[in-house]
Amino acid sequence: LLDDFGSLGTAAIQHWKSIDPTHPFILEAFYSRCAIFSSWTKIDRISKLIGLLSSFDPMYEHFYKMRIENGERNLVSPEEYLTWANAEFPDPRW
Repeated sequence: LLDDFGSLGTAAIQHWKSIDPTHPFILEAFYSRCAIFSSWTKIDRISKLIGLLSSFDPMYEHFYKMRIENGERNLVSPEEYLTWANAEFPDPRW
C-alpha cells in the first residue's frame, strides 16, 4: 500500500486495521465493496480507497450525510453500495 498509494498508504493501513473482521456486517459489505473497487479506474482507486475502507464501519450509513456536510470527500454513498450488492464484478483492468 505504501508503494502504490504514497502518502495515502499510511492512512489506508490505519483504516484497514480498524476494521473488525468478526463483525457480521463485514461479510455483508465485502462483496459490494470489492465490486465497486473493481469498477474504479486506477486514479479512483487511489483517491477513494480510504473512503471505501471507512465504509466497513457498521455505522457508516448513519454518519455518511454528516461526514459529507462536514466536508469529507471521496466517500461513496450508501445507495451506491446497494447498487453493487448483487452486481457482477466488472473487469478490474489492473
